[in-house]
Amino acid sequence: MSPYEFKARAQKEEAPSPKRQSHFAIDCIAFYQLLKGGLLLFAFMEIWSDHQDKVASGDTRYDPIALHSSLFLLPILALIFAIIAWGLWKIKPWARVAPIFLFCVIAIYWWNETFGGTGIPWLYRQPDFAVGVVLIECTTFAVLFMLPEAVDLFSRSGDV
Repeated sequence: MSPYEFKARAQKEEAPSPKRQSHFAIDCIAFYQLLKGGLLLFAFMEIWSDHQDKVASGDTRYDPIALHSSLFLLPILALIFAIIAWGLWKIKPWARVAPIFLFCVIAIYWWNETFGGTGIPWLYRQPDFAVGVVLIECTTFAVLFMLPEAVDLFSRSGDV
């Protein structure tokens, strides 16, 4: 290896990695998605802990795990929110559409449970809470699809 090849290889290895392109608003939305996943996982762990305590003491009159098997969806949703947050942080085009799809699926489930069952606690069925959640989610969708910098970042990222 000639000295020039050695120097070129050394410079190539020392070249700084390209800076991650992002926008503060997208990073905030990614953090928000991660926070939602963390809160869902925390809620599931609290319910699971209460379930373990009741089972250990033999009190199974009101056991939310036995009554509402859909609670096992909470850790799965937490994982999905974490994946979406990672995709937003890495500026993946699929992560731009995934929150809308997931919100629609959750909204359909929420609507069915609110008017057809009692699986969702009273607080989450209140109009003020529902309107607040919808407004926050619509704001994140607006940022992802209408903010010029965000649209530009996602259009420049070529991988799907």
